[in-house]
Amino acid sequence: MALIHRPDISVPSPISPPLPSWERIEVRVIGGAVGLISRLRKTLFASGNPPPSPNPPSRHSGESRNPVPTPQTDSVREPPSPPKLKIIVGLGNPGPRYAHTRHNIGFDCIDKLAQSWDIPLSDRRQHAVLGQGEVEGTPVVLAKPRTFMNNSGHAVRYLLDRFRSEPSDLVIIYDEMDLPLGIIRLRPRGGAAGHQGMASIIDLVGANKFPRVRVGIGKPESADDWVQYVLDPFTNEEAPLVDEVIDRVAASLDSLLEEGIDRAMNRFNTPPPAPSPSSPACNRHAGQIRNPG
Repeated sequence: MALIHRPDISVPSPISPPLPSWERIEVRVIGGAVGLISRLRKTLFASGNPPPSPNPPSRHSGESRNPVPTPQTDSVREPPSPPKLKIIVGLGNPGPRYAHTRHNIGFDCIDKLAQSWDIPLSDRRQHAVLGQGEVEGTPVVLAKPRTFMNNSGHAVRYLLDRFRSEPSDLVIIYDEMDLPLGIIRLRPRGGAAGHQGMASIIDLVGANKFPRVRVGIGKPESADDWVQYVLDPFTNEEAPLVDEVIDRVAASLDSLLEEGIDRAMNRFNTPPPAPSPSSPACNRHAGQIRNPG
């Protein structure tokens, strides 16, 4: 078989035509300018001055050469939440038979708060008599249980369920025989310490971490007289001091709502100053008190 010779059909590389004379002149001018700029930059850098930015911002680019720094915040602040509802409960027994007795000093404190804060106790429910209002922006419920002292927990449980509140939203005011008359103690939490009303509340609420105000009423000499002692009214001699301590409880609740439990404790857990002999003694209870002796 005869071999067929195929011609070489590869395309030779094109040879660029020579530049016109005016383009060669332009290339030389541009090359000389670039070299001059490069030498100037080296001279400035060698003298300690930083070289200029190769792309300075244009006056018309909308960018500022010296932008004003803007403050940076770690996070966006959320608006403060509204104050939580406070349910203030004074313990006692319902009915005229127990009105203004030592065991009912919690009721008397609630009456004082209702008067001071202009919150009528006009809502009579099965478990409690109550009133709703606002004190310096804080929504408040004042309540007096109708369940008798030893079943106070049923009334407090009802109030928490009705207002969808937590035990920490409570403030309980009650009588305390272990404190002398005229002394009050605020506490953020604690046990019942033998008080049947507080024992019922802690049992049915399921917690003891709620503020309380213990109001001293003193105690009899004999433990056999304790029951009758708490169910008796205050004596005429005790009446002025009773009025003072009720006013002090009201002031402590003002402090608790405005400043918190810790500040209120610091202010009111110390004995009050002795009254001046010349100060007139108020006596809201004088017409309703009999001497048990």
